[in-house]
Amino acid sequence: MPLRLATFSDLDAISKILAASFYNEELNDRIFPYRKQFPDDYVFVWKQKVIKSWWDYNKIWVVSYDKDPAQKSGEVITGTAEWAREGKGSDRLWGLVRWWDPRRLVSPSIGIFYTFYRLLIPNRAVPVSSLSDPNPLNKWNFARRIEPFSARFFTDPPSRANHWELSTLAVDPAYQRRGIGQELVAWGLERARRDSLPAVVIGAKGTEPFYQRCGFLHIVGNVSTAEIDDDDDCKKVARLDKTNPLKLRGITGGSVLWTHLADEDGKQ
Repeated sequence: MPLRLATFSDLDAISKILAASFYNEELNDRIFPYRKQFPDDYVFVWKQKVIKSWWDYNKIWVVSYDKDPAQKSGEVITGTAEWAREGKGSDRLWGLVRWWDPRRLVSPSIGIFYTFYRLLIPNRAVPVSSLSDPNPLNKWNFARRIEPFSARFFTDPPSRANHWELSTLAVDPAYQRRGIGQELVAWGLERARRDSLPAVVIGAKGTEPFYQRCGFLHIVGNVSTAEIDDDDDCKKVARLDKTNPLKLRGITGGSVLWTHLADEDGKQ
C-alpha cells in the first residue's frame, strides 16, 4: 500500500485511526477509563496530541492510503506512523528550521492553549483523582511521569542519544494484517540507515515479535518494570510517583527495542 508524508488535512483521519487502533490496548483502560461513555471526548484527546505533534519540527508523520472514489480526495487513510529524530541534527530535520526559527514555538503554544482549554472544558473520557489514585495517568502527563524510568534506555551508553524513534504506529482495524504496519516501520528504518543512526521503539504488550521481525532486534529493558537509579549523591531522584507509575498500576508491556546496539565509543 502506498505511503506519503501526512498533510494537515489528514490530521482528523489520523486522530480517528489512533483512537480506533489503540482502543482495546491495556494502557487505555487506565488513561481513558470512560472512553465508551464519551467517545467524542476520547477521539478529541488524540486529536490534541496529533495537532501538537504536527508542529514539532523534529517529528514526521507518515500515512498509508488506499484509493476510495467515495472520498473527495479519492483516497482513504489506512495507517500512520510518527517518527522522531532525536539528538544532534534533529533541529535540521526539515531543512530551514533551526533553533531560532519562531515556528518552533508553535507546538509549545498549542500545548499551552490545550492546557487552558482542558481547565475550562474538562475531558470526560479521562480519569479523575480519587482516594485510590490521587494522581492518575492521562495522555498529557504520561510522558513526563514515565520519562525518569525510561531515560536510561535512551541515553546509556551516551551514543544512543542520537537516534530515530518510532513514537506512534497505528493501522485502521479494517486494514490490519495486510503488512501496512511493516511498511510504515520500514519507512523510518530506511531514514535511520541513511543517517547511519540506530532506531528505537517502545512496544505495547505482546508487540515484541512484530517489531523484531521488522528489524528492532535488541530488547534492552522494559519501562513498566524499571526503577530509577540512584543519582551521583546516592539519593533517590525526586519524582511524583515513589515507584514506577506503570508498575504501580499493574500495566505491563513497554519493552524498549533497538535496531542495533552501540558501545561506549559509539561503535555499532
